[in-house]
Amino acid sequence: MPKKFNLNNNGQKNNFFSAMDKSEGLQEQSKYMQAEKMFLSYDIPQAVNLLKELVNDGNVKAKSLLGLIYIEEMGGIQGNIEKGVDLLTNNGDDLVSAIYCFTHYQGNDMDFIHNISALIDDEINSLVESDDPLELSALADYYADNDNPNANDELAFQYYMKSAQLGYWRAMTKCGLGYLTGKGTMVDPTKGIEFLRKSAMIGDSLGAWFLGEEFVKGVSVNQNFTQAITFYQIAARQNDVDASQRVADLYFIQNDFFTALQCYRDIWNKYATIASALGIAAIYSGLFEAEDNPLNLNLDTMEQYIEHVLKIEPDQSYACILASSAYIVFDKNLDEKSLNTAEEILNLGYSNKNSTDTQGILLYEYLNNTFNDEFLTQIRGFINDRREKLKNGCFITTAVCGSFGKADDCYELTQFRGFRDHWLALQDDGKSIIKEYYEIAPKIVNKINSLPNSHDIYLMIWNKYLKKCLYLIETGDNVKCKDIYANMVMKLKYKYFID
Repeated sequence: MPKKFNLNNNGQKNNFFSAMDKSEGLQEQSKYMQAEKMFLSYDIPQAVNLLKELVNDGNVKAKSLLGLIYIEEMGGIQGNIEKGVDLLTNNGDDLVSAIYCFTHYQGNDMDFIHNISALIDDEINSLVESDDPLELSALADYYADNDNPNANDELAFQYYMKSAQLGYWRAMTKCGLGYLTGKGTMVDPTKGIEFLRKSAMIGDSLGAWFLGEEFVKGVSVNQNFTQAITFYQIAARQNDVDASQRVADLYFIQNDFFTALQCYRDIWNKYATIASALGIAAIYSGLFEAEDNPLNLNLDTMEQYIEHVLKIEPDQSYACILASSAYIVFDKNLDEKSLNTAEEILNLGYSNKNSTDTQGILLYEYLNNTFNDEFLTQIRGFINDRREKLKNGCFITTAVCGSFGKADDCYELTQFRGFRDHWLALQDDGKSIIKEYYEIAPKIVNKINSLPNSHDIYLMIWNKYLKKCLYLIETGDNVKCKDIYANMVMKLKYKYFID
């Protein structure tokens, strides 16, 4: 029969087993201290591995710290928020876990909130004299919580400072923010930047994010986009999608479209965000120019990413303005119907612009400022020019028919414009032919009009070329019509010395 544990009269195990438990407890405590040391030195993946072992052994402090890491996704640890909540809410009467639950809980279970609050109220003073930086930071979190009836910004800052002095980087970040905002202390931008820089250099993604923000705003420190990118990248490397977006947007704003495109593509491939798709579309729209930029103007690629945006957020204002403006300015082959559609989309984008939230995304703020009244006036100018070109687009044909006294909407001109818009523009080389024609034809017409026998010349053009082309259009032989028309333009170009 195996021996039973013998308990002394005071309820304790005999000396042999008490000594063994004490030894195991010391080993576990030492193991936890090692994990906490890793955490404070920002070796979070290694800390997590060690904490998991301790959690399996039921270590209360390990549960508390691992739960915090999961909930706040520290060190880029993602996808474990539910595990974090479970660790904290099932950790007995641990005070630090209770504080983390209190400051992070977003539910409406009033019994749960009441029980946590009661535990904290009874035990909170036990942390006041602690020399553990995590316990001091938890105490500060409790007093900093705006939903806490016992909130006290001064006490919160005091405990954050103690925790920061003991090496906790997240407490350094909170101190930095306190100095910048005056929450719990006097405003001191120099100290604020100093604390944020310390935490960021250790690796804290939150500190790096806020320091990047300060370099963008240029209030507490001189504006410096290069420095901002450096600190945002610290957070971006820890799976912070907002920081990644900031980096891409800053490259875009500085016209470094090649680097911006790489960043936007990385974000799109990993997170498929609206802002990254819009950034890619903006680069390929051709509306934002930079010297020696080989990426400008690819309307097909732009349209592909605009479609991604509109699938997620229909009628997104910047997507509507961006796409419609690019087609109006650069697509030389828009027919009247397409131009009207583009104008409708443009108007839709502007009607939604004021309701679009630009906070938090630099690209949105930049586009909001770019798509102003002056930009709209310019695009409306392009629309008017395009309508004139559509009206008079078949320059030579229009001039010939005009010399015969025919109206702009006569049968002949309607047939030629239909050939251009509904057949030629759809051919592989159609757009390039039309573009070249728009450049050459007005010069030919101007030259002929300057001659005294212009009417005779137009009659010759009709009989030799256009009459045949009209017949071929009517009989559906568009390919032959294209050849004759191109030959006409080439011969007239050389005859009248058009460059």
